[in-house]
Amino acid sequence: MHSPKKSWILTVACMLMLCSMAILSSELEAQHRGEPGNVRGRRDMQKRMEEMQKRQAEKQFERLCNYLELDKKQKKKARKLFKDMHKKIVKVAREMREGKLDQSEASEKRIKIYMDYRQKFRDLLSPEQNEKYEKLRVRGLRSDS
Repeated sequence: MHSPKKSWILTVACMLMLCSMAILSSELEAQHRGEPGNVRGRRDMQKRMEEMQKRQAEKQFERLCNYLELDKKQKKKARKLFKDMHKKIVKVAREMREGKLDQSEASEKRIKIYMDYRQKFRDLLSPEQNEKYEKLRVRGLRSDS
């Protein structure tokens, strides 16, 4: 039987070997697809960033719905609008990364997508909710300046 110290060293060595094999496997898989090894890492990082941005946007959406006191029907329609807008924004970001759009074209598209979303969102609101929304928007614009 091994001593505790030898067992610990053996465990660490095995873990290092497994990590090395996982990295090598990933690199070989990427090379097999004809990609440099770090492309996959960048894609994974980009996907994680998109997920994080989506979660943050969903939290903001929830706070907005709560602030405006949307009923279930309004919230359901608003969520669909929000998801559609988010998909379009992500598509524009991908097109820009792929070189299909330059910065100004992407910015123009994002503004158009957001303005369209905002108008459709406002159409769901009652006059009182619209007033609250406008006050919130103006307050937000002032704090950005």
